[in-house]
Amino acid sequence: MSAFKSVGVHLALAVVAGITALSLWTKESEPEAAATASARVQVWSGTPDQLDFVAFEGKELKVKLEPKKDELGRWFVVHLNQVKRQPKPPEDPHAPPKNPHAPAAAPEGKGEWVKSSFVSVKEGTTLVEALAPLMALRAIGRVDKERAEEFGFDKPEGTLTVKLKGTEHKLTVGGLTPGGGDRYVRLAGSNEAYAVPGDALRGILQPDTRLLETNLHQFDIADVKRVKVTHGNKSREFLRVEGKPNAWASTDKPLEQDETAVNWLSKVDRLRVSEYLAAQPPPLGANALELRVEYFDAKRSLGFTELFKLLGDPGAEGKDKYIVRTETTRWYGEVLASRAEQVVSDVGSVVSGGK
Repeated sequence: MSAFKSVGVHLALAVVAGITALSLWTKESEPEAAATASARVQVWSGTPDQLDFVAFEGKELKVKLEPKKDELGRWFVVHLNQVKRQPKPPEDPHAPPKNPHAPAAAPEGKGEWVKSSFVSVKEGTTLVEALAPLMALRAIGRVDKERAEEFGFDKPEGTLTVKLKGTEHKLTVGGLTPGGGDRYVRLAGSNEAYAVPGDALRGILQPDTRLLETNLHQFDIADVKRVKVTHGNKSREFLRVEGKPNAWASTDKPLEQDETAVNWLSKVDRLRVSEYLAAQPPPLGANALELRVEYFDAKRSLGFTELFKLLGDPGAEGKDKYIVRTETTRWYGEVLASRAEQVVSDVGSVVSGGK
C-alpha cells in the first residue's frame, strides 16, 4: 500500500471515530438534560390563565400583582408600597476629625411608606410563568424551628401568596442557597421546604427595578416597514429603505433616505417610561397631544406612540411634564423631559419635509 493510501485510510478512520464519539456524547447528554428538568419538584400546579393575584409582604415591602388581559394579550398592574429613606449626606473629606468622646449620632430614621402603581408586561409574564406552576429545584423536607436558621427562616424575607383559581398558596421566603441566587422557601401549613430558582422570586422581591415596564413596545422594531407621523393637522408617512437598517424614506421619494426622519425616529425609539402617573388617565387639555407615531408591518398596525405635554403650574414654578402612552404601556407614563423636548421640537420639520 502506498504512503498516500495509508494516510487516507487513517484519516477516514479518525473521522468515523469522531462522528461515533459525538453521536454517543449527544445521546448521553440529551437524557441527562431531560433528567435534570424532570427532576424538578412541583410545589403546586396551575397555569398563568388561572392566576388571581401574586402578593408579597415583608418588613418594608408590600407588593401585589394583578393580571389583566385585552386584545393585545396579558399584562399586569403592580401595586407597590415600600419604605423610602432619605439618603445620608456624603461626608465632608475636609471636615475635622470626629471627637471619639462626642455623643453618638442619632439613629437613621424609620423612613416613610410610599405607594405607587405601574404596568408590567414582559417581566410580569416571566414572573407568573415561574409561579404557575411552581417547580422547585429540589425538596428539602420538613424544616422545624430547630433548623430554621440554617435556611434563613428565622429572619425571613417575608410571605409570598399566589392565588390560583380561588385557592391561595403561601410560602415563607427564606435565605439564599449557598453559592447561588436561588432561594429557600417553606410551604405554609406543612413546614415542607424547597429550593426554588431565584428567577421565580426576583421580580416580586425587586419590583421597582425588575417589574416596571419601561419599554414602549414589545414588537421588534426591525419588523416595522412603515410609520405614520402625525402632528396637529399634518401627517407624513415613511417607508423602511430596503437593505439599509434604520434607514427611512418618505413615501413620495421611496429610494431617497430622509436623514431628518432617520434621526428623529431614533430619538423617539430612545424614549422610556420613568414612572407611571398616579391618575389614570391624567387631566389632559385639548392641545396636550404633541404627536402620534403609528407603526406598521407589511399587513397591519403593530402599535403606536402618543406623546403629550402637561404644562407646569406657573404659580408654583412647576416644570412641564411629557407623558407617553403606547399599546404596551396601556397607562400614561412620564418620560425624561430632556429627551421628549428634542422629539417635540423637531416633529414639525419631520411632517413638513423640512419646508
